[in-house]
Amino acid sequence: MVFKFCTNLLKMFFRSFYFSIKVVNDFLLIVNSSYPFIIKEFNYWYLLTLFAFTRSRIKIDRKIRIVMEHVIEIVKILVPALIVFFAVYIILKQFFDREQSIRRDELKMNATKEYTPLKMQAYERTVLYMERIDPNNMIIRLHKPGMSARLLHSEMLKAIREEYVHNMTQQIYISIKAWDGVKTAKEETSKIVNMAMHNLKDTATGIDLSTKIFEIIANLEKTPTEMAIAVLKRDFQKGMR
Repeated sequence: MVFKFCTNLLKMFFRSFYFSIKVVNDFLLIVNSSYPFIIKEFNYWYLLTLFAFTRSRIKIDRKIRIVMEHVIEIVKILVPALIVFFAVYIILKQFFDREQSIRRDELKMNATKEYTPLKMQAYERTVLYMERIDPNNMIIRLHKPGMSARLLHSEMLKAIREEYVHNMTQQIYISIKAWDGVKTAKEETSKIVNMAMHNLKDTATGIDLSTKIFEIIANLEKTPTEMAIAVLKRDFQKGMR
């Protein structure tokens, strides 16, 4: 495109030059009878200039033609090379993309194989924690003959706290929603124990506290721990699909 533009520009220059010379020549022909010597000198320089420019134009056209031939030869070499390059590039890109996808799937599969057992264990331990702090199970496990209500109350709250601290790391493998349900069950169970103790006298026994706790639970459709276990089961089954 550049050489073509230069060629057209030179042609326009020569065409303008010839036109200007022709106009001047026509003008001088008109005054030929009056100024023959001027016309003679002008014709001499006109022919000399025309010859010089014609010769220069021939040389320029020849050089441009040579350059264009070289450019065409280069284009003939470059175009097939570029086509081959882009074809190879596309093939290699598809190959590496496919290999990367396969590698990513393998890593994901390996991670899943290692992660799934840990996740199952976390849900199992969290469900066990909910079972252990269930008021019914705690009374059976912690109550001893002759135990006062205040001591049983203290042991139950202590068991709730210690079991929670022992299982806090399980939240890494459990969804936020499920772990929120676990914390809510812990807090609500502590409230039930405190509420039952609040309505007893200082001389009350462990049996009195146990009876009061059973009464409160009987008025509930589900215990807090039972609701938390239901959330854990649904969350685990949803994650395993």
